[in-house]
Amino acid sequence: MRTRSANYIAIVNQDIWPRKKKRSQCKVWLQQKNNPLKADNKIIREHKGPSANPARLVILILFMGTGMFVAGGMFFASNAVPEQNPFAALPREERLALYSDLKYAFLFNRTSMVQKYRDAGTAAEKNRILDSAGTYLLSSMTGKLIPHWYGTSWDFNGTSEIPGSGQIACGYFVTTVLRDAGFSLERIRLSQEPSETIIRELVGSAYVKRYSNMDARTFFMRMRQEGPGLYVVGLDNHIGFLLVEDKKMYFIHSSYFQRRGVVKEEAESSYALVKSGYRVVGNLLGDPGVIKKWLQNEKMGK
Repeated sequence: MRTRSANYIAIVNQDIWPRKKKRSQCKVWLQQKNNPLKADNKIIREHKGPSANPARLVILILFMGTGMFVAGGMFFASNAVPEQNPFAALPREERLALYSDLKYAFLFNRTSMVQKYRDAGTAAEKNRILDSAGTYLLSSMTGKLIPHWYGTSWDFNGTSEIPGSGQIACGYFVTTVLRDAGFSLERIRLSQEPSETIIRELVGSAYVKRYSNMDARTFFMRMRQEGPGLYVVGLDNHIGFLLVEDKKMYFIHSSYFQRRGVVKEEAESSYALVKSGYRVVGNLLGDPGVIKKWLQNEKMGK
């Protein structure tokens, strides 16, 4: 890759043909400051050699600063701004107090639920309480706890425990959120493990699925078929939460891409999620064993 000017990115000499055939060149100049999809912004493609077969053409084009890219033959435009931190305007002391109250609320509600669970006389009653606890965790984690972290800076060695302060790596983001939601786990050790190891220690094997060398469209279709819920997704070198709703899907993670930090972004527009060649998915709140461990404050992992 070479830069043609300050406002352009040029990708050249893509070697996409067998040696016996004439080498093909693809030059793409992409306007970076303005929206390249506007009619007055030209995108020029220059091909030499045999006509390209789209099925064999694999080009990764990054639109730096715009959140747009092409991967595996798919065009993604992240026009939607990632969800903003609703607490960002509050004074730091007030934000920290709210977060502390949230952590206490998880413990308080768990105490109430576990007593009902122990008093339940039938398996059906226990299952209803587990379902209720799962619903509570889903709404409270995604709607209250996690939003405090939006905008927190990313760093490969980030270990922050305070939302909005310092820096946090992807693994530490996942384990810190789970710990603050009341899950009992070894935050530091687990955060330093490969993403699949983290997921296998959190979720039962029956609720873990692996998708290798699957194109992004098919993967998203599979996840819609899995149904709404909060999943933990491990990628080639990354990990985060996948929130599947009835009509939309979001990837919530500490993003290394352009060092954006903790974001909630549409899954189909997530560079990290789309480009990964390997995806392992754990149905975190769909596993009754996970809910039971939270309810009874049992340690997760080894």
